[in-house]
Amino acid sequence: MIVYGMEDTMRALEAGSLESILIWENAEFVRMTLKNKDTERTNVVYCKASDVKNPRFYKDGIHDLEVVE
Repeated sequence: MIVYGMEDTMRALEAGSLESILIWENAEFVRMTLKNKDTERTNVVYCKASDVKNPRFYKDGIHDLEVVE
């Protein structure tokens, strides 16, 4: 099986289903675990380091998200 893209690759890596992985030298991505304060639901977001301050990552519809990790 072959996966492409940051999110699919990281899901496969976290699940332990990768036998080999090829990456490039300048892969500057940040993994953030965000939590919805109202519903207690967490989700993981991968973004470029330059996009960390983008407010769209910290909203879930009308709910604010807080960074857990």
